[in-house]
Amino acid sequence: MARPKKIEQRKKRIHVCFSNTEHEALFLQAKTRGINVSEMIRLDVLNVRPTKKVATPLREQLINGVSALQQIAQTVEALNGKFTNEALVMLRNEIIVAGQLISNGLKK
Repeated sequence: MARPKKIEQRKKRIHVCFSNTEHEALFLQAKTRGINVSEMIRLDVLNVRPTKKVATPLREQLINGVSALQQIAQTVEALNGKFTNEALVMLRNEIIVAGQLISNGLKK
């Protein structure tokens, strides 16, 4: 399998002045679209696909849910089959919190 081509580094800058209203509208539109302002301008002006996206609130909640599940997996791994009542209570609480985070993310 061939190596992917390196992305050309972006070192050039352009200084553009905006009014306060234009500035707020620009950032709000970028946030709504889930990308940063630079990526939005590249997309609109040059038709260049964004390289990274800003996490939407829903995506952020899902990421937090997955992170909570990873913490649970680490806890179970640390217990290594030796469950005490205290460990089971801790595990149960973590599972409940993770489930709530994921449920909140899926409801939206």
